[in-house]
This record gives sequence, structure tokens and C-alpha cells, in this order.
Amino acid sequence: MEVLLATCLAANNPTSQHPNKPNSKLVDTPYPQFTVLMMSSSPVVSVVIPCWDGAGKYVEEAVGSVERSTGVLYEIILVDDGSFDPVLRAALERIGLRGHRVIRQAHAGPSAARNRGFAQARGKYVLPLDADNRIEPRYLLKAVAAMDACEKVGVVYADFQMFGEEERVLHLPDFDPVSLLMDNYIDMCSLIRRETWEDCGGFDEVIPVMEDLEFWLNAFTRGWQVHHLSEVLFSYRMHADSFYHSVREDEKKQSLLTLWERYYHFMRPATIAARAALETQKAGAPPAPPPRARRWWEKIRPLRP
Repeated sequence: MEVLLATCLAANNPTSQHPNKPNSKLVDTPYPQFTVLMMSSSPVVSVVIPCWDGAGKYVEEAVGSVERSTGVLYEIILVDDGSFDPVLRAALERIGLRGHRVIRQAHAGPSAARNRGFAQARGKYVLPLDADNRIEPRYLLKAVAAMDACEKVGVVYADFQMFGEEERVLHLPDFDPVSLLMDNYIDMCSLIRRETWEDCGGFDEVIPVMEDLEFWLNAFTRGWQVHHLSEVLFSYRMHADSFYHSVREDEKKQSLLTLWERYYHFMRPATIAARAALETQKAGAPPAPPPRARRWWEKIRPLRP
């Protein structure tokens, strides 16, 4: 593994912006200057970890899980999204001394923090990892192999296990955009081709929730394939006060409406039925009706103004 001794001042250009978010005003406040031992000057995978208040007691565990990865050159980029938490700040300073890049920006939300990390990433592939979750040592290797096998694969996701307030293993279905609309089973902890992120314009920084679902649909409608690894490869920490359940009902409705407006023509039942008929005709089988699409349609219809 290539080793590079470097000096980390602010980790990046403080005036840099996400290329698809020209109005984004992000300000770096550098952590103290470090002399650091970098993992690699040419990583294959960049792991981006957005951090906010409360993550200080978990983030070193998340970083440690990445450090145990095998078979792939990687870098770790932590984006401090304007935290005020002294526990988190102390943890990030320790992590920076271990050779990982730490960027601080004005508070702009998790999507903006992920976009900032992606914009600074040097890897061909990027894995967003929440600061309280963990990955298995073989996740990066297996996900990279799936990406390398087909240049049209833009997203690779895996089965996972929950731990914390709830403990269970989730074996996920293969990708299907209609079933995904009914239940977003793909977690943000998925390997994403950097080119796919650029093509999609990054993660949506406006909708309050479901920005991950928006990204998967965005990538799919642009022709990118989504690949499923049917193996438990990361761990999702369950909290008693999860973020999604604390979001106001009107914010959830607004996100659903946004998705409806963007993907109506592509996801409406008639379009899905036509695509399904075309595929089944190719396979020599009769087309099947799209009941899940219609259920989603009925779910969205009452929310329209």
C-alpha cells in the first residue's frame, strides 16, 4: 500500500463548491494543523462520513470499521456539518491525527455534507457512511468487484443487520423501482460510482427526507443499473428517537409530492405497464399487471394540491 506523509491544513480549498450547487455557501473552519499519514495517494474508494452533534460517541467506531477493510485502497473523508458538540470535535481531531481528511463547513444538512465529501473525493467510487453505522471488512471489496464487472452499474447495495434499540437481519429484494416507491429498502450506505453522482447532480439538498430514494430513482431514470449484493455487509444502528420518525408529517408529504412531480411520467402505472409488456414480450411471457404502481399512485393522489 502506498504511504504518503502529508500536512493537512484545511484538507481542501475553503472556497470550493459542489459543481451542481452554485448557490451553496459552505465555509471551511480548519481543524488544527496536523502532520498525517495518508492511507493512499490514489484510492479506489472514498468513504464519506457526514457528522453532526451527537455523533461523537459513535464516529470513531464507524471509522474503525472502514480501517478494517481488506483488498481495496481507500480514503476516509469526514465532513463536520457545523457541529457545536465538543465530544464530536475532539473525536474528529483524533481521527485527523490518524491520517484521515476532516472538512468543516457551515451547517447545511446531511445531503449538503455528503455532496461536499463527494466533491472532494479522489476515488472512482464513493461510499456514504453515517457516523453511527459500521461496515464489514469485505464490503468495499465485494461492492467494487460488482462495479468493475459492469460500467453501467451506478449503485451497489447490500443486506444489513440492525443493532442497538432493535436487532434483526434484513435480507433485501433485488432492485425494482416500483417496490422501492412503496418501501425504500436501500440504505444510504451503498457504493456509488462517482460518475453517477455527477450525472444526477448530487443529492437533493432541498427535500427534508427521502433524499436517498430520490437519488436511486434519479440514477435509474438516467439509465444507471442498481446492483444488489445478497450478503449482510453493514450494520445499521437503531435509535429510540430515529430521525425519520421525528420529521413532521407535512415534511414527509412534501417529499412525496416532490418525488411524484419529478418521476410521474416515468413511474406512472401506464408507463410501467408498457415497459413491463415490452420486457415480457422479449421473454415470450404474457405481461403482468402493475398493482404496486397503482397502490403508490393512489397513495400520492390525495396529497396533490
